[in-house]
Amino acid sequence: MKKIDSHQELYNKFARAGDPAAFCALFRDQFNSLYAGIRETGEGHDEACAAAVKKISAVYKKFIGRSLSNPGRWVASKCGLKNFDAGADTAAGAAYADKIGDYEKQLSAALQRRYSERLNGSGVSKGKIKNKRPPVILAVSLLTAVFAVIFLFFSGAVISVNFDKFEQEFEVSFPAVKEEFWRKSGLVHSVIELNAEALQPSGNTEPVSSHE
Repeated sequence: MKKIDSHQELYNKFARAGDPAAFCALFRDQFNSLYAGIRETGEGHDEACAAAVKKISAVYKKFIGRSLSNPGRWVASKCGLKNFDAGADTAAGAAYADKIGDYEKQLSAALQRRYSERLNGSGVSKGKIKNKRPPVILAVSLLTAVFAVIFLFFSGAVISVNFDKFEQEFEVSFPAVKEEFWRKSGLVHSVIELNAEALQPSGNTEPVSSHE
């Protein structure tokens, strides 16, 4: 097992696994710099929060499971922070210190929702996952039962159940289909006629007398 020598490596390990708190802690300088940069373009607090959270959420999704030699530089690049300098950008963001706390809360909540959706799979919130398999199984089961009943009815099968302990026997029989049914249905009418013609003697034959 690889030894973890610093809290940065520990954060990176958990962030790669999708932990939103570790992700925010590991790249706090980059995210605050992104917010400050948007504010400097003239955007208000709410607009800057929405834009930053949207971009960081996309970066978070791409970061999970990725092995990077320099994760801080990669995240800064994906956030659009060219030539990111942690010290200089942190100082620049100090002008918005009174709003940073609210921004970080919004970012943390958004990433936590992303994390929960990821755990539940396919972006579906817990309790709203629709499983389409049970209706399919039910339909197949019903069709199987119908075909079984039809088969037993037309086969004339007899089912017996013995209870040796109570010396009782239960028997269920399925009457075979009568020939009249088939004649009325017309399903085998031609077959019966063909068999009857085959049984008729060919040519003219005269009865043989036993007395000559």
